[in-house]
Amino acid sequence: MRTRLGAPRLAAVTLLLSGLTTASIAPLTPASAAPVAPAPFGIQSGTVDDDVIDGVDIHDGVVTAVGRTAPQGPGASEAFVLTVRPGEPPARRAIARDVMDDAAAVDAGAWGAVVVGSSTDPESAAWELTAQRYDSSGEVLWTTTLDQGASDLPSDVVVADGTVYVAGDSRAPGEGRGFLVATLDLETGAEQQRRVWGRGPWSSATRIAVDGDLLVVGGFAQHAAEGPHLGYSDAVVVGLDRATLATRWATQFGTAGQDLVGGVAVAGEAVYVASRRAREPVGMVMSRLRRDGTPVWNRATPVGDGLAEPLDLVADARGPVAVGLVEGRLDTTTGPFETVDAFAQAFDAATGAVRWTSRAGDAATSESYRAAALSGGGVVAAGATDGDLFAPSAGGRDAIVAVVAPPAAPPGVRRSVRATVRPASLRVRAGTSGSATIALTNAGSAGDAVRARLVCRPGAGIRLVATQGRRNVTSALLRGTYATPTLAAGRTSSLRVRVTATRGARARGLVCSVRATSAGTPATSDTATLKLTILRRR
Repeated sequence: MRTRLGAPRLAAVTLLLSGLTTASIAPLTPASAAPVAPAPFGIQSGTVDDDVIDGVDIHDGVVTAVGRTAPQGPGASEAFVLTVRPGEPPARRAIARDVMDDAAAVDAGAWGAVVVGSSTDPESAAWELTAQRYDSSGEVLWTTTLDQGASDLPSDVVVADGTVYVAGDSRAPGEGRGFLVATLDLETGAEQQRRVWGRGPWSSATRIAVDGDLLVVGGFAQHAAEGPHLGYSDAVVVGLDRATLATRWATQFGTAGQDLVGGVAVAGEAVYVASRRAREPVGMVMSRLRRDGTPVWNRATPVGDGLAEPLDLVADARGPVAVGLVEGRLDTTTGPFETVDAFAQAFDAATGAVRWTSRAGDAATSESYRAAALSGGGVVAAGATDGDLFAPSAGGRDAIVAVVAPPAAPPGVRRSVRATVRPASLRVRAGTSGSATIALTNAGSAGDAVRARLVCRPGAGIRLVATQGRRNVTSALLRGTYATPTLAAGRTSSLRVRVTATRGARARGLVCSVRATSAGTPATSDTATLKLTILRRR
């Protein structure tokens, strides 16, 4: 095995989006040109066989990637885990073939890492879905095989609040393949719930996201699974109740070709979906929904002479970042590119406009299959290359892990944000009401953008109503998921908070906090707090 660090041969481009129409979840609208991100830095790890990374995550600066090594000739593949720690050479270890021969996804945290994959049953030739948890040192804590008499394939895994959520597809003997979602106990690995639905020629849950009480599943179906069947395969997005796995809402969309969901992510009130559009012009469609499945906006990234396929998605308050593979030129001035390259593209949360784009490749094929979010707005992307992207190739396909950072602020852009609360201390007598105004100001120069996140924690006996203009944002404010619209330079946004103290209200019953951040690199931020004091009745 050869593993080296290096800098890529980067063909970075700016994407110009044009408008188009499609049968989809919302009307498509054009976006403007975006800046180019710096060249990614990464590692290339391979053997004389074909090495591919299918899953990646990062926690506390440690990157954990999983994938498979497939012989170029006859023979079974071998799953592996690749760990990259700061200041240390990458460490790679194999997973026993009787456990899994293909590792599909990983989620890492303070509790270690959970890997899901599959192996082939030697007697029935069916696929068996296996999950395995490791501690921080790499020791196996438990291994669970979901043996339900079916042929199961995993695609994604998420760990949240002591529960492991697994997505994929399942086929029972004599039946078609259906969407699969299963939950396991993080401590023991014991299976808790399992749901299979939408069986047909082929239905698969390719990606999963969990936030609060919502579980979002993205995938594809080759029949009318969650709506009318439009083509060879349709993209499908389903919102499930996290506790019961019952369907809350669902949508099926696409063209007459092969459409699928490559990534889903939830950030606050936004549900993001990255899907592949299969008809001309071929490209990626990025969509934003509300938590109830209502569409907000839809943006397309068409390519002139190839395809752009998203394969994973991460998101934060700035918006979503998709990674995947692209073939062909991405605009009318750059290229043409004759090979498949890995790319990352970031979108604005409020408008869907492209924020930045990065593309990496050489004369051979390179592909990004999965991504993990970085706190600064970039991503860790992982996949495979046929060339010498970060180091000389070891022989076959090599696994790659790359860090893609967002572009720096353009020269001359001043970033400055102010958050104020008036009055900062609100005094209300029990049985009466009072109001305060929370203001956010973008005092930067042209090119800067600002957003703020607010949260209020009322105590017993406190009723709160929050409005921004005519919009009631009380529910989001109490959940801690409310974020203001993006403000351009020189703009101000105000939020009015009206507080009613009942007779039984506590002496100190409310704290509201606001954190405002400019949406660039380097970013600036400001914080402010509203405190409420309840006065005794006279």
